[in-house]
Amino acid sequence: MARLSYDSVEALIYDPVSANRTATRAALYSLGFRRTETVPTLEGMIDVIQRQTPDIVLAEAQGAACAFARAARAEGCAPVFLTAPFGPVHDVVPALVAEGWRLRGHRSAVAATALYRRAGVDGPVVARFSGTLAADEVLLWPADARQAGLLGRLGQVRLAWLSGWAADADSVARLGVDRAIPYSNLADHAALLAYAAATGAREIAAVDGFAQDLANALRDGGIADAYALGPPRQISLFD
Repeated sequence: MARLSYDSVEALIYDPVSANRTATRAALYSLGFRRTETVPTLEGMIDVIQRQTPDIVLAEAQGAACAFARAARAEGCAPVFLTAPFGPVHDVVPALVAEGWRLRGHRSAVAATALYRRAGVDGPVVARFSGTLAADEVLLWPADARQAGLLGRLGQVRLAWLSGWAADADSVARLGVDRAIPYSNLADHAALLAYAAATGAREIAAVDGFAQDLANALRDGGIADAYALGPPRQISLFD
């Protein structure tokens, strides 16, 4: 198989932590990237993007979210983050609030924030979206409501997708967004197996995604009654 060449690919790394920038640059170099620039500030990242439009931007997620919001407003557009009400959004929005942004959201985002607070988890206030955004506000909106008529009231918008699935180019293309910010705070495969074992459960039902693969791995790990839940299967009429 022919080796891919990244010699001419222009890469930009943004991370406020110097050690992280160095490590990321070294990792890219080991893959064959030779035209790599690093910046420690959001301002520096935005300046580079506006001047030369690199082929690849590797940005710390919180910084990427802030840069997106600022760039959208600079273009006279409303910044909208498509994201699930639970999950990575709650790791990223504190950076937006620290920069002075106020948050508005779909009812599901407002409800999720209330649930977090009841569970003792501090978080920023998310006000219910009613059709308008002030100049210092961003909107948190579920990706599956991408075509909702209420969004149309905002006029010109810029859409960023904040999700682990934002790393998948086909998924990004299907959703049709201006910026993809890949980020996930979900457990990986090994962590899921470890968590299942730590619970001491004797029966586990897996749902969504690679449910059957997970159920198989759980059984291999000693949990005999592990299975995938899904729609009923048609009984075979022929052998």
